[in-house]
Amino acid sequence: KNLQLEYFHLQDLWAFKIISKEKFLEFVDIGSNFSFITFASTLSKIKCVDIRHHKINLKNVEFRIGDINKLPFEDQSISNISSLSVIEHIGLGRYGDLIDSLGMENSVKEFERVLKKDGNLIVSFPVGQENIIEFNAHRICNLEFIKKLFNNFKLIDETFIFKNRYNSREDFINSNHPDGVGCFYFIK
Repeated sequence: KNLQLEYFHLQDLWAFKIISKEKFLEFVDIGSNFSFITFASTLSKIKCVDIRHHKINLKNVEFRIGDINKLPFEDQSISNISSLSVIEHIGLGRYGDLIDSLGMENSVKEFERVLKKDGNLIVSFPVGQENIIEFNAHRICNLEFIKKLFNNFKLIDETFIFKNRYNSREDFINSNHPDGVGCFYFIK
């Protein structure tokens, strides 16, 4: 559990720095944890979407119930999206969602649908040497799968979190693709 918490803190800080650097004045967050939302709300207005009901009482935060695979937004209507440690769970039943072996792929297609041209996407999920689905838990993705999954996006930044620190792609490859968290910043 401590290892998971360290990953969350590092990924949240990574995403927060991008939002700060790129000066996102508003964005849609889909299912990320509350510590990230809390800190990001000091910089931006956030529309949070989650399948579970949450009471968030923060200035600059609006919450709505929604499904990541049927986002409550029009086509090409969103400039900025974040979704940290979420898409790896979609379709596995962990949070009461329907079983769907293509849940992760469908989530990315939905991001693509609602993002404007040149829109920003900040995501993170488990990475490793092989693609693995752990039922009712999460997926782990390898670099080949990630490339296919986000083939309609341009990669701007990537950071791999393992050994309790930020690592480059080269570090990830040279360490034999250890299990960790991949943090990715894309533009549509």
